[in-house]
Amino acid sequence: MEKKYTHILIDIDNTILDFDEGAKQAIIEGFKDINMPYTEDIFYEFLKVNKMLWEQFENKIITNARLHEIRFNTIFSNLGLDLDGHAFEAAFRERLHVSHIPVKDAENMLKYLFSKYDLSVASNGTFAQQIERVRLAGFTIYFSHLFVSSDVGFQKPDVRFFNNVLNTLNIVKDKIIFIGDSLSADIQGGINAGIDTIWFNPKKIVGDLTPTYEINSLDQVKNIL
Repeated sequence: MEKKYTHILIDIDNTILDFDEGAKQAIIEGFKDINMPYTEDIFYEFLKVNKMLWEQFENKIITNARLHEIRFNTIFSNLGLDLDGHAFEAAFRERLHVSHIPVKDAENMLKYLFSKYDLSVASNGTFAQQIERVRLAGFTIYFSHLFVSSDVGFQKPDVRFFNNVLNTLNIVKDKIIFIGDSLSADIQGGINAGIDTIWFNPKKIVGDLTPTYEINSLDQVKNIL
């Protein structure tokens, strides 16, 4: 079969780098710093609040700065903890800045795709933080371009984020496919832009969108590309 794609767009968090595990370790270390006991309830509340705030950011309800301003104060308020959320957020982001735990099979997938396609990062977040994490993981060698929302000026799923990608790479949308874990940012973004998508769904959740392809492990990318 003739190769359709020439370029691959790849998300960072929970696609090639394990954001959840990195965040959990940062929270555990943060509670050690303030001599407070850590429980799993804290991390579960973080996942719930963080997901809600990122969806608000993606839908332009709040800014990235506002997300960071209220994240841990909201978490601590929900848990009934009288702690300084602003100070905890600052320490959390410092640790997250250097978090670079790879998702299982991420490097093998990147090596495989790098031998056949032009690869680019497509991530929401702060450029300096996201690129440092990719660098520390040793993954920058695989990417020709690094598209991060703070640098692009628009965030996924905004079609303007993807238009910037297509214009910078100077390609038509039929030549690129996007691999990501987030339905709201990655798959919806791909649909908005009219580009094909591969939904990385390791937890096998039931989604309300229809990607072009769906995989449950990164090694399954070889079955598609």
